[in-house]
Amino acid sequence: MQKKITAFGEIVWDVFDDVKKLGGAPLNFAYYCSKRGADSLIVSALGDDENGKQALKIIRSHGLSDAGVSIDSTHPTGLVKVSLLESGIPNYDIARDSSWDYIAENRAIANRIASSDAFLFGSLVQRSQVSRKTLWSMIGNLRQDCLIVFDANLRQNYYDANILKKSISVADVLKINESELDIIADLFVERGAKDPCDSIFETFALKYLILTLGPDGYKIYSRGGKFQGAAVETEIVDTVGAGDSFTATFITDILSGKSVEESASDANSVAALVCSRRGAFCL
Repeated sequence: MQKKITAFGEIVWDVFDDVKKLGGAPLNFAYYCSKRGADSLIVSALGDDENGKQALKIIRSHGLSDAGVSIDSTHPTGLVKVSLLESGIPNYDIARDSSWDYIAENRAIANRIASSDAFLFGSLVQRSQVSRKTLWSMIGNLRQDCLIVFDANLRQNYYDANILKKSISVADVLKINESELDIIADLFVERGAKDPCDSIFETFALKYLILTLGPDGYKIYSRGGKFQGAAVETEIVDTVGAGDSFTATFITDILSGKSVEESASDANSVAALVCSRRGAFCL
């Protein structure tokens, strides 16, 4: 039976110097979950504009349901200007007051959301009071056994200690990268801790902590032990969406009954493939 996976948050156009690519961490996650065979749903909002229409067309063309995507006639579809550092690491300039800041509750698919096997959200969508209120209402209605995934996805100044503490506290899975680990450790880990990830994992009673390390691979913390692996060698075009593909692959594998070690290895391979192509929506 297909696992039901819901992602809540931003849909944006990542605008590079010469091209734009559809993205946004929750949409990327939903996309890669669908590629792994899940019944995947994105809950978001698009503007009633050309960018919104193009986004819907692409979402539908990849077989993703748009049932959770509302159309906002007041606010524009989200845009993110992406510049790449020499290492291929992206830098983001996120437009304010976008349609995904105004995600309303979708009564038509409330039962579908509530019956999710996994539910992903991040910090960025919580910059808006409207979307934040909707998010926490949805989380409150999830099944008790739903695997709740918090992809920190810290961007610019769109987060604070309260948002992070509340989000990690409700999560079963925390996904972070190295820079996010430093920020979260500064807030919640005592100085001198030998392993900040260990402290975060135990403090928040997580089931899994995913730490992606770019060219150095990954570490996974679980109740069954710690696992790590080296990055798969590949020619890096850019890293946009790589972390999202890693998380999606790991979660779908875990839900299918695979081991932590096997799930992480699969995730590592998919992320390497994404790094070899431009943009996030690339398979």
